[in-house]
Amino acid sequence: MRLLDPRVEPSSRSRILRLPFLLFAAFLGAGCGGGNGNAGQFQSAQSCGGTVPDAQVMANWTHRQDATWAYFMPDTNWVPVESSNGLDVSSPTGDAIVEFVFAFGPLVPTTVTGVEDLLWQTLSSHQVISQSAIVAGGPGQEQTVEFTGVWTTTGHNVHGIFIAGVGTQIIQGYLIQANVEVWAADQCTLTLIRNHITYLG
Repeated sequence: MRLLDPRVEPSSRSRILRLPFLLFAAFLGAGCGGGNGNAGQFQSAQSCGGTVPDAQVMANWTHRQDATWAYFMPDTNWVPVESSNGLDVSSPTGDAIVEFVFAFGPLVPTTVTGVEDLLWQTLSSHQVISQSAIVAGGPGQEQTVEFTGVWTTTGHNVHGIFIAGVGTQIIQGYLIQANVEVWAADQCTLTLIRNHITYLG
């Protein structure tokens, strides 16, 4: 499998977990939900099932853009880590993360189940809460899975949603994950970040 560039080491404040994609060449990260203390205000955005347009809800958020990525964070205390093949946005306290990552080459998994298996390797135990059908999307096909589990890096119980995508010699993943005690409060914030990531490279 060939990646575009090696990943940048995250800040110590960012609780990013590296899947055995590093064995494949570094693919996906995970973390958990935190926020900036006012996550409740984000609960009514359209992408979270409410009626207020995302742009209005995110009007005071911080926008970042470079040659590869454009994205939003609730404020400047959130910790972004960018590379040419991935973006991590971690909460200030490190208990929440949003990540989009992709990799390509002849050694990448060829099914969405194979991509999901990379996530399961980062959890000492996990339970699938719900799983969508495999549909056309992403680089070819994708599937969304909601899960809980124990993150091996910290031993903490986490709750997350992973969208695994697979195409011809390419895989991608969108992950939002939070410590279980903050998931309900921060899921919408993480969803808004995830839904407004643009890859420019």
